[in-house]
Amino acid sequence: TVTYAYKTVEHFNAQASYLCYSGVSVSLPYWVEWIVPDRFKGYSYSTKLDEWDFSKYIPDIVVINLGTNDSGKIAPNDGSIELFKDRYYNFLIDLRKKYKDASIICSYGMMGVEPNILKGIKEAVELVNDSKIYALEFVPVNCEALNGHPSKIGHIDGANQLIKFIKC
Repeated sequence: TVTYAYKTVEHFNAQASYLCYSGVSVSLPYWVEWIVPDRFKGYSYSTKLDEWDFSKYIPDIVVINLGTNDSGKIAPNDGSIELFKDRYYNFLIDLRKKYKDASIICSYGMMGVEPNILKGIKEAVELVNDSKIYALEFVPVNCEALNGHPSKIGHIDGANQLIKFIKC
C-alpha cells in the first residue's frame, strides 16, 4: 500500500490487479532464470502450468514498469540493446492481444535512466504504432530504500508523476 501503483489506483478510486516481480527483466535473465514475457501469462511466476484467464479481468489501463533490471545486462555492440527492444516490442504486441481496448503505459526511470533502455522502449512503442500505447519517462525518485529501490517518498513522487500522465 506504499507503492506508486497502489497510490495511483487509490487516487483514482479504481479497481486494480497487480503482477509484481522483483529482479526480473524483459530481455535477459537478471536475478532469476526467466524473463517477464515468458511468465506474465500465469497465475504465479513460479509455474508455467496454470495460465491466467485474461477474460476474467479487463482493465482500462495497463501500466508496465520494466527496463531497470535489463539495464544491468545491456552492453554496447553485443546485440543486447536490439534484443531488449525486440523483446519489449513483442511483449507489447502480446499485451495488446490480451487487452484489445486498454491504454498501455510503458513507464521507466523511477530508479534512474539508462539511455539505451529508454531509447529501446520508445522505439518499441513507435514500432507498435498504436495510438493507445504510451511511453512515460519518470523523473528519477528518491531511492533510499533497500538495495537502492524507491523509498516511501519516492513512491509518492512516482505516483504523482503517473497520475499526472494519466490525467493528460
